[in-house]
Amino acid sequence: MKRLLADALVSNASEANLGKAKTLVDECLAYEQKQRKVSLDEIDGRFNPFVQTVRADRENADALRAKAKTFFEMLEAARISKDQKAYAMNLSAALRNYEELTSPSDSVRQQATEQIHRTLLAALEGLRKDLKDRVPTDAGNLLLQARVLRGMKQYPEAMDLYRRLILGVNPSVNPKFYWEMELETCETLLAAFGDKPGAMRDLKVKIRQLELKDKGGNMGGLKAKFKAIESRAEQLSQ
Repeated sequence: MKRLLADALVSNASEANLGKAKTLVDECLAYEQKQRKVSLDEIDGRFNPFVQTVRADRENADALRAKAKTFFEMLEAARISKDQKAYAMNLSAALRNYEELTSPSDSVRQQATEQIHRTLLAALEGLRKDLKDRVPTDAGNLLLQARVLRGMKQYPEAMDLYRRLILGVNPSVNPKFYWEMELETCETLLAAFGDKPGAMRDLKVKIRQLELKDKGGNMGGLKAKFKAIESRAEQLSQ
């Protein structure tokens, strides 16, 4: 409900309405952060005790190798191939190095054990990060925040959010949203840098690059709007 109201206020972008919309968006973002924190804390709750036991067993090769096996089971449960991630490949290499030792001295065995310990800790942190990155962010809240900031002429902050949104969407899966975000990015650049001929030339190049990238040929049904921005950028680039 708050997001719908904020969206309506942004559409009627008076200074007062934008201020109210920002307050509502901030409340939506705060609620989302609270919900995401529950998921992030749950991940930490699973990883922290395991990391502590790995640290405690830093000189115990057999215990570390057993924990490495548990790590690979966690990786499989997360549906991540061990060949996809450098942290998993490094751990595999450390384990192979240890297993291939033949009549090693105590110092060589200790170095190999330390390598397992080091790469296992790095692998756990890598997997932790990947799992946290999977915790979804509500794109609708980010989009509203970007629109509010654009309406308030806080263009750099708005552009940062649009970049995040574009990076997070697969054009093949959700082409409508992708092209809407690219269009709003171009609109923001036009509003922010319309008095800078060099920036307008860059904007023309960006639109032409997007046109070349477009497999559908109509830029998500928004080609006419992109062309209008390109034409305006051409005028302002003189």
